[in-house]
Amino acid sequence: MIQKLLRVILNICYILPYVLLAAPIAVYLFLLLNGNFSWMFKGLPLFISLVLVSIILIINRKSIFSGDLKLCSEVYLSEKFSPQWLLKIFGILFSAAFVWILVTDTRDAIFLLFIIALYSLIVLQIFAKESGKRFTPLILLELMAVFVLQVFSTLFTHAYYYGWTDVPVHLNWIQTIVESGHVESILGQYTNYCLFHIDSVMASLLSGLDTYTTLYLTATPLIIVSTVFIYHIAKHFTKSSQLPLLASFFYVMIPVIIQYAVYPMPRMHSTIAFIIILYGMFRWGKEFKFSHLLLVLFVMLYMVLVHHAQLIPVALMMTGIFVFLLIYRYRFTLLQKLTLGFFYLVSAVGLLVGPYGAPWVSKYLEKILQSVPSTPVINPSNPGTDIPQVAVPSTPVIPGDVPGSVVEEVIESGGSSGSVFAQTSAAESLDAWNQVLIGEFGVSAWFSLISTAMMIVFILFGIYYLLSPKMMNKKIAVFGMFGIVLTLVFAPHVAEIVESWLSTDLELDRLRLVMSPVYAVIMAVGCAVIANLVSSMKNDNGRKRGVPVAILLCIALIVASPIMAESRDSTAFDGLMIADTDYFTETEMVALNSLEEYIPAGSSIYTDQPVMRYYPGSKGYLNYDMAYFSFKNGGDKLYSENVDVPHLVEYVIVRDDRYELSGLWYADSNGKSVRITPTDENTLVLFENVVMMAKVYSSESIWVVH
Repeated sequence: MIQKLLRVILNICYILPYVLLAAPIAVYLFLLLNGNFSWMFKGLPLFISLVLVSIILIINRKSIFSGDLKLCSEVYLSEKFSPQWLLKIFGILFSAAFVWILVTDTRDAIFLLFIIALYSLIVLQIFAKESGKRFTPLILLELMAVFVLQVFSTLFTHAYYYGWTDVPVHLNWIQTIVESGHVESILGQYTNYCLFHIDSVMASLLSGLDTYTTLYLTATPLIIVSTVFIYHIAKHFTKSSQLPLLASFFYVMIPVIIQYAVYPMPRMHSTIAFIIILYGMFRWGKEFKFSHLLLVLFVMLYMVLVHHAQLIPVALMMTGIFVFLLIYRYRFTLLQKLTLGFFYLVSAVGLLVGPYGAPWVSKYLEKILQSVPSTPVINPSNPGTDIPQVAVPSTPVIPGDVPGSVVEEVIESGGSSGSVFAQTSAAESLDAWNQVLIGEFGVSAWFSLISTAMMIVFILFGIYYLLSPKMMNKKIAVFGMFGIVLTLVFAPHVAEIVESWLSTDLELDRLRLVMSPVYAVIMAVGCAVIANLVSSMKNDNGRKRGVPVAILLCIALIVASPIMAESRDSTAFDGLMIADTDYFTETEMVALNSLEEYIPAGSSIYTDQPVMRYYPGSKGYLNYDMAYFSFKNGGDKLYSENVDVPHLVEYVIVRDDRYELSGLWYADSNGKSVRITPTDENTLVLFENVVMMAKVYSSESIWVVH
């Protein structure tokens, strides 16, 4: 019965290329009829990639689906591309990149070129004919070495890198453990699941380093080392020497992996533990060994204790893999059966016996599954940008440009000394902001879309081949069915379009983390299919003609993925991004650490969200000699008309450098994140609202009024 159902599904999938061709055309017609040319323009990379892939699949559908061609076989460059020479070139470039980052202490355009060149050399080595088993360990080591250079150069070239602003909160919790010597209830839901924090505490106590440094030194290496486990998982399913290396390469190119490599969170640790469990399930032999089961149990306990909330997407992922394996009649060994049994037992206990229990799990799932339509907030100062959740909650007070001298007069009339915007007037800020919008879309957004387009190309070729009848009796076929079900969730930008029109938070980053191992394998298969398919179109020595095409696509992904991730803080893109820079500068850190002398503990403050996360917000922190402040939602009111700010809050902290460069994120009255853009109107309204407040503190980057 299952086999008949499976064949019906496969027959339906036979028309998949036609669906992939019709869907983007229909969407574009809809956008055209509604006059939404901005979305049409932005969606060009995805539209072009879907249409091209669909046409290629339609032309070759019989060959792919009938299995006439060995489209998943290994393909190599000519023997002239010697791995030994590539290794030497890699060593020279890596040494040069390492010296460059030490000397310059900044990740400029030259450093980005080093990263792109190093990853490209790894791709060439993967396709070098002599690589095979002999050079596999070295290639994996190279891949991890470049990843280390990319990640730690991001973290330690800044005074304080906070990622998505959750890092400061966890660092405050870590500091309480250091100060008290034991875990306190101030950690909230992490009180009983604090292994993530204890890791950093132990490293700090043993090494004598500060907790900020040890947090990254204990957290980020895990996701880097996980590339080895991805290799072995792919090895189990492909039985190839080349495809597992490709899977490891694609894994470190996935945006969510790059993102979490520089953003250490407990959910990342839990996901890596899950990857190790998958490795144990699939890589260990049929012979049962108690030591293997004991190790799996140990990792399961770690997975629970480090982050119980991630157990829900992890359990969903494991269930999906298990169900698809059953459909494809996968024969489970005794160790695999015991692993699955203990996995669900430990996960259930970890969730239901946790601080929130079954009601919390129910609400968590309800949050993910709810789907009440809503309309994104569009930036009224530039409606053509169509950026969801970007609001300017004010209307123009005085039309036209506001000279910098006017702004200075407003400041001085409030009893403040000096000019906040000494270097850039409000009018110049508006012009700069318009350039930021143009530059961001020309650089960051375009690279992000190109990265997504490249991923979709590899994924679609991989899925379509894995769904062919020829693959029905192979273990890897389960990834084809898995991929077709969840690609819309995994592919960046695709799910966000749906999510932006829903009132729910789909927790996409959590889901994508646990999906990444599967899609890394799918993309590896897709890369091989592309190379073999192009080669099959030529009769004269065509075996090698498809490899350059595959390599060029891989390099396009290399260029897009690192630049997309690093444009947030690389000097190569100063002034060319709308996204916030995820770090505090040295001058900002000096100011933030000095404010305790000027602001009494417990004071009510309006400020942007990263600063809110930096300071503890609970009175309980006084027990650990840590100053706390009360941060109110509604910081966007500072930029609204007719608001008596002094009666709402005691202090206002503004990072003026951040505001002038790319605007600031605030929590509105409902706690929703909104960006305030540095327009003339907003700048003038801000100073009108705080004109009666005297300046308490000012530096090159921050000013505080009371």
